[in-house]
This record gives sequence, structure tokens and C-alpha cells, in this order.
Amino acid sequence: MKLIRLCMIGGFLLLLLLSCTSLEKRTLHEPRDSVAQEYYASALRELEKNNISRALMMLSAAQSRSPRDSGIRSMLNQVLSKLEPEIIYRHEVIKKGRGLASPLQYILRYRAEGGKIPVSDIPVYFLFREGSGLLTGEALTDDLGIAKCYVEEIRDFSSLLIVEARVILDFPGGRMEPDSLVRTYVFRDVSVLDLSHLILLHLEGAHFSFQSDPCTDCVRPFHQNGFSDVRCALSDSSSIFEDAFKMEQSALKILKNQHRANILVLLKLTPQFMEQQSADFYLYRALAQIKIIDTDTFSLQFEDSSTEKGAGRTAQEAEEHSFTRSIEDLSLKVEQYLKLIRRRNGI
Repeated sequence: MKLIRLCMIGGFLLLLLLSCTSLEKRTLHEPRDSVAQEYYASALRELEKNNISRALMMLSAAQSRSPRDSGIRSMLNQVLSKLEPEIIYRHEVIKKGRGLASPLQYILRYRAEGGKIPVSDIPVYFLFREGSGLLTGEALTDDLGIAKCYVEEIRDFSSLLIVEARVILDFPGGRMEPDSLVRTYVFRDVSVLDLSHLILLHLEGAHFSFQSDPCTDCVRPFHQNGFSDVRCALSDSSSIFEDAFKMEQSALKILKNQHRANILVLLKLTPQFMEQQSADFYLYRALAQIKIIDTDTFSLQFEDSSTEKGAGRTAQEAEEHSFTRSIEDLSLKVEQYLKLIRRRNGI
């Protein structure tokens, strides 16, 4: 009898354990919250009709109400995993102050049993990840699953422009931003007018320092032709400059890293005393040599030189006048080269 009683008790406990386990499993897969349960049921009905955007909203709201429910979470993840975003855009040359000729397209499809179907009425937010400007901030996917962004103006960027597209779902009780649906549009082709130019001046054997700023004349042809990022500085290392002027790559790499320039403009000024004709009249001659170098390929793009004379009441004045005149003459040659660059790039 004791054995029979023990068996009955053991069977009762086993039945109770199985019942509790079954109850626990059912509770995990069915929302306990009545509102969450309604959202969940509504989501399933929308899925049957392939109304994906509505189903996503309902599932997101259901999970917000019952965040620990594994059934809701599993269904939401399942729907998200079947969403397939695609981006289409033309790789254009970007220019500060201008927009893009073609819109950025974000296409969203859902992988169903019968094939891929477009997902409409999904809000897609666009923003500049690298750079700044004016663009369409938000767009809804249409019946073909396409949301379009128009970049109306590019105001600034460093070496590239990146626009990010992100789906953000607002639902009763919260917001969801699936990382799996984020896509980026990258533009690396920068207009030659927006490339970073550094004009580096080197005075070889100069007897005096400039009283005026020689950079003003050096940058003028670039600014007159629409080049937006042009800096000018005096060389602080004659040995590195000389090596770079000889097109030695090690020196060019040092200058590139120091100044973060796409284009190096090396301008070498060499004065030569000619004569003193009287107590207050001096004559100098200056040789100006220029090399324009692409720091990506370390290739020589342009080179020229000019020799001009300068007179003054003092040796310093004469030397500076010779520098100024040689720079001005060389600038005319540089300007012709820059106009050629504009024509080659269709500007």
C-alpha cells in the first residue's frame, strides 16, 4: 500500500510539474497584457494581408507593452529579418554651394512566400553623417517601396560627403530604430575646386624678410577661379622643401601629413643682387619657380618659372619688389593653368 501511495503521489507531482511547465511556455508566447494581446493579434491580421508597415507598428507597440514576452519579440525579429533595404544613387562629383542632380533613393522590400513585395508608408529619415547642407529630412516609402531624398545644397565637407538613411518607427508607447535598416550614401569624388590646396613659399638665400604679405598675390589666381580651400604659408624647413621640390616622395609625404593637403603648390623664390647704381638706388632680380603636385599620386601637375627685376631706394625694397613682380608674372601663368583645369572638369 505504501508503494502504491508513493506512486500516486509521484504521478501527481509529475502531472503538476508538467502542467506548470506548459503554463509557463504558453505564458511566454502569449501576451499577458490585454492591450499588448490586441496589438499582437492585429499585427498577425495585417501580416496576412501583407500590410507590413502596419504589422511592424503593432508588433512594436505590443513589445513595448510586454517587453519580456519572447513570442512578441520573436515575431518582431522575424518580420525585421525579412525586410531588405536597397539604395540607388548616382555617384556625382560634389561641389560646395551646389546640390546633387539626382535624388537618393531608399527602397524597402519584404521577403514573403510568394516573392519580394514593396513596403509602403515607412518613414525614412535622411541626415548628413559627414558634411552639412540642405536636404529632404524625412520621406515615406511609396507603393513601390521607394523613399526619395533631394540634396538641394552642399554647404561643407572635408574629404568626402556621407548621407545616412534610417528607418524610425513611431508607435503607441515608444519609438524603434532598427540598425539593420540603416544605409549610407558615400560621395568621394570632390570637385577640383574644393580640393585642399596648400601654397608653400620658400625664400632661398633672401637677405631680408617681406614687409608685405606675399601670400596675397599667391592665392589670388586660385580665388579668382573659384577654388574654395586654398592656404598659404612660409616653409619652416628648407631641407624638406628642397627635397620635395626635387619630387622626392618621402619629403612630399611629410608635407602631405603635416598640412593635410590634396594639392601642394611649392613656390621657390631666389633673389639675386644686381647692382647699386647710386647711394639710394638698388637693383635686384628674382627667380620664381612653381610646382603643383597631386599628393594622392605624387605626380607633377604643373610647373613654370618667371624672372623679374625690382628696383628700390634700399636693398631690401629692391629685393622685395623683385619678389613681388616675379610672383605677379608667375600668377598669370598659374591662372591660365587653372582655367584649363576648369574646362577639363566641365566647370
